[in-house]
Amino acid sequence: MKDSKGSIRDALQTIREASLKERLGVKEDMDVDVESIEEAPKPAQMKKLGFYGSEIGGLRQGNKYYVAKPVDVKGKVGFRVTDEFGSFETIDLKTFAKRFG
Repeated sequence: MKDSKGSIRDALQTIREASLKERLGVKEDMDVDVESIEEAPKPAQMKKLGFYGSEIGGLRQGNKYYVAKPVDVKGKVGFRVTDEFGSFETIDLKTFAKRFG
């Protein structure tokens, strides 16, 4: 019993290695260590959005003028839109694009 399970595992491992080499475009005559390819380090995670010195002026909707500053809204890009009288609202990127785009 153990011998048949071991041979099945070996066959599955050989199939996995062959399919990985095929996906990577590795030819049979090339010597590649498949295990080192599978254990590649994960990419670094993006830390946080950073905005420095960004401001959009001269936006117009109807007869009012607006100024927009990018802000972080729940981890995504949003805008704090201020009108000419000083009142403001914070909106997400999609709403900003619909209104001023």
